[in-house]
Amino acid sequence: MAEHLAWIASILKQESNKTLFVVQFEDQNAGQVRFDELGDNIFAVSIAVAEAFRGRGVGGNGLQIAINEIKKEKQA
Repeated sequence: MAEHLAWIASILKQESNKTLFVVQFEDQNAGQVRFDELGDNIFAVSIAVAEAFRGRGVGGNGLQIAINEIKKEKQA
């Protein structure tokens, strides 16, 4: 796990086209949504939800919140 966290931190520092959101459910880290900007308002999206939180709408809700945040960033 420590190696994976170090890898994520390294990638986010090196590549400014990536935005990572940690998704929480009941005050616990439940997953992540990552946007890789490929072009002008074109994104590849990666969603991961921990097994214990699957089937509760965590991924869909997290994605919608993350999209709203990306839209706010683009408008600023």
